[in-house]
Amino acid sequence: MGNEYFYADDSIGIIGGAEAGAVGILGAFVLVYMVIMLFALAYAITTYVLYSLGLYTIAQRRRISKPWLAWIPVGNLWLLGSISDQYQHMAKGKVTGRRKILLGLSVATVVIYFVWLFSMILGIVLAEASGMAAAGSVLIMLLGLLVFFGIVITLAVFEYICYYDLYCSCDPNNGALFLVLSIIFSGIMPFFVFACRKKDKGMPRPQQPAPVAEMPVKTAEPEEVIIETEGEFENEQEEPVADA
Repeated sequence: MGNEYFYADDSIGIIGGAEAGAVGILGAFVLVYMVIMLFALAYAITTYVLYSLGLYTIAQRRRISKPWLAWIPVGNLWLLGSISDQYQHMAKGKVTGRRKILLGLSVATVVIYFVWLFSMILGIVLAEASGMAAAGSVLIMLLGLLVFFGIVITLAVFEYICYYDLYCSCDPNNGALFLVLSIIFSGIMPFFVFACRKKDKGMPRPQQPAPVAEMPVKTAEPEEVIIETEGEFENEQEEPVADA
């Protein structure tokens, strides 16, 4: 009997040690996760501030209306499109409406997302009520998902087009390089926008008016003065005397 109790105590100790080890591993995992999340949050705030400040400075220096939109989501897309439209107009003489395109696509993205979310919830609810209704809801959900991804891809394409115009307007020699790096490493794009905030190398300089040529002032010529000699004056005064 004593040996049985001895083995039971050992098994309890082993189980308790395993539970303590599992709790320690779980605690370490939670700690690492929290550190990663804090780091990600700090990075997100930093990049948001740098991006907004860079966009705001560019818009303010180029006298684009409402530069404070740089700090508002969706509003910053309107401002980005305005910078692109200004560059196209001043540098290439083209009239584009990319600010309207970006705004419309961003609004459509939000609307399609909520429609997709609603159709997914509706499909789950109707799954128990009617198989036909559930199938229709799933079909709508799949179509909405395809439309959603299509709009998101289109929005991303126009965003990168506008970023290319922004880079070229600030630093045309490195515009293509900045764009490629922004596509591959999207996390460093805010740093490029912030670094370009005070550059206008690609913007055409306003033409200075040509100086007006001064007309030469014509001075009045002095009047000719006829000076008669004394002899000539006497000859004019003397008249011939007729002989008596």
